[in-house]
Amino acid sequence: MAGTDSSLASSGTPAVDPQACNALTLSPAGLLVPRTVPSGIAPGGAIAASRSVDIDVTDTGGKDCPDTWQVGARLTPVNGEIGGAQIGLPLTGQWVATGAAAVLPEPGVYEVTATGRGQVCVHVAPNVNAWVSLGLQIDGQGLIGFDVVCQAQYALNAGASMQTCHSGQGAITRRVQTAGGIVVRTVGALSGNIASGTLQEATINNPYVFFHKISD
Repeated sequence: MAGTDSSLASSGTPAVDPQACNALTLSPAGLLVPRTVPSGIAPGGAIAASRSVDIDVTDTGGKDCPDTWQVGARLTPVNGEIGGAQIGLPLTGQWVATGAAAVLPEPGVYEVTATGRGQVCVHVAPNVNAWVSLGLQIDGQGLIGFDVVCQAQYALNAGASMQTCHSGQGAITRRVQTAGGIVVRTVGALSGNIASGTLQEATINNPYVFFHKISD
């Protein structure tokens, strides 16, 4: 056979490079190659807070030589929900924070939803127009979305009066991109004009904020 192979000793025994980075060993029966057994993550687990995909590795070959493995991936996005207590709303049109506030824990894009039930009760005499709005707010950046969830609007004849309550459920969803650590919050506001009527109650009930990460 033409040519030579400098990696073979004169006896025909393979020469093993003695450097520490070489994991091969030489036994009387021949070369030994280290057996690698990869492992995955328990379902629903995560190695670190920044991980949003789990890698599952299953040894499908038993102790065959060579071994075979099945590799799969699962999304495990950061997510959560926080609820708050009922809050009262003054007739100022100003946004009032609820206790439904969550910290978006890591960098990425999130889908965030604020929910709550608004209610306004008024004594109408002779007219009134008042409405409760639900909003989603980022602390330090302000309102990023809102909607009217209930409204009381009446005009009565002179001398007439009545008492009425209105309520409605609402939800605001927005995508939020963050470098991590910002606070998203459900807020409420009461706006309008009671005129000569009387505001009896205006509230946001059962406020919640939901979030889940949808991309890095």
